[in-house]
Amino acid sequence: MSLKAIIVIILVILFLIFVFQNIQTVSVNFLTFELSMPRALLLIITLAIGLLIGIFMPYEFKKSRSKK
Repeated sequence: MSLKAIIVIILVILFLIFVFQNIQTVSVNFLTFELSMPRALLLIITLAIGLLIGIFMPYEFKKSRSKK
């Protein structure tokens, strides 16, 4: 088994442990909206938003610096 496959298996196991430990429902209030969702889903959505911001922000900074 390759090192990459072992790392993927370990990450999947850790992810499943994380999900099963965070299945409690939490209420999220944003402006006038109120949502109820599992805590793990909320954390995954927050992580995805942070990753997208982290991926796209450097490109915006490069564009603005190259225009000067």
